[in-house]
Amino acid sequence: MKRKTVSVDWIRAKVNYLIALRKKEYYGVKDADSFRQGVESVLEIILHETGNYKGYMYLDGIDNPTLRMYLPVDTEEWRKLKGEL
Repeated sequence: MKRKTVSVDWIRAKVNYLIALRKKEYYGVKDADSFRQGVESVLEIILHETGNYKGYMYLDGIDNPTLRMYLPVDTEEWRKLKGEL
């Protein structure tokens, strides 16, 4: 049976994972900055609408200071995805 819902933590972890990849191209989209801004915007809407928004932090030690991760970062879903980085 197919699931009809996913957890907000899973969505947050997946978006954080995509942001952390720092690719020049995502899923065929060549403008990586626009892609990241789009997924960040959708995530922020989901987090605000569900009462799960806890802010974000900027990623350290990289050239682009606009890359950020949404809190809380250290969830079980994030730890699973982090192993793939």
